[in-house]
Amino acid sequence: MPAAAAPKPRDGVLDAIDFAVDQLGIRTFAELDMGQALGERAFYAIDRPSVREGVLADARPTRARDQLLTTIERAAERPGLRVVDGDVFDPVTISEIGQVDAILMFNVLLHMVAPDWERALELYAPLASCFVIGNPQWRAGGRSIRLIELGRERFLETVPPSAAHQDLFEHLDEWRPAEGRAHRDSRTAWQWGITDDGLLAKMHELGFELEYERSLGPFPRAPSFEGKAFVFRRVVQAGAGAGVADLRARLAAAERERDEWRERHAALEQTLADVLGSRSWRLTKPLRALRRRP
Repeated sequence: MPAAAAPKPRDGVLDAIDFAVDQLGIRTFAELDMGQALGERAFYAIDRPSVREGVLADARPTRARDQLLTTIERAAERPGLRVVDGDVFDPVTISEIGQVDAILMFNVLLHMVAPDWERALELYAPLASCFVIGNPQWRAGGRSIRLIELGRERFLETVPPSAAHQDLFEHLDEWRPAEGRAHRDSRTAWQWGITDDGLLAKMHELGFELEYERSLGPFPRAPSFEGKAFVFRRVVQAGAGAGVADLRARLAAAERERDEWRERHAALEQTLADVLGSRSWRLTKPLRALRRRP
């Protein structure tokens, strides 16, 4: 008996998934999940009849292990859905996820430091032709901002109340063993206020254009933020593939030339060292000094 469809989360972002499936024809996806309820959106996506395969990657570094195991068991009930266990920004994990039609990121970007939210998008852009992003967007300033730059008082007024936020400024430079990083870079805290213009500019830089945008209303207990959902599609330009291939070929040739130069340089250094260390060179040193006299 097929698994029952997952209940639709109350945050409204699944309309963006529906748009990507129905209008852009995505059939495979990978979700980076930071949510408390791990896997609910991935379950929803894989339950769409036209979706063939999905990957769920846990982006929450302090996730309870038993919750992850429970999610793996639930995923096993859905053919085509697999769970990747590892740091979602580790090259090994990214390689394990592999090529998909769409990357799903909900409430992920605002938490990202080392890599930051822009680098996170750069790492996953080569894997997909579509991004479905849900994120609290910054409404209190004209540019994207690292929230700790606001200072403790304004930071706490800006972000939703939580123990992680209350403790953050008390331990900024202390090591956080659970995440393997300093508290100031913790992914459990809100780290960024990302503007719409900043997100759109970054996606445009990566070759994607906006296809869908929806406001989800003011973010609860964070009046400086508005929940929003976006769908971006990669722009395919005539001749772009040939241009990229040519650039890669030129880069490979340059790397080969660099490696050959390094080998020649190392060989020359070794020859010089052998000569300088040879007995005949030491014995003829007085004669060479005599010849240099005026």
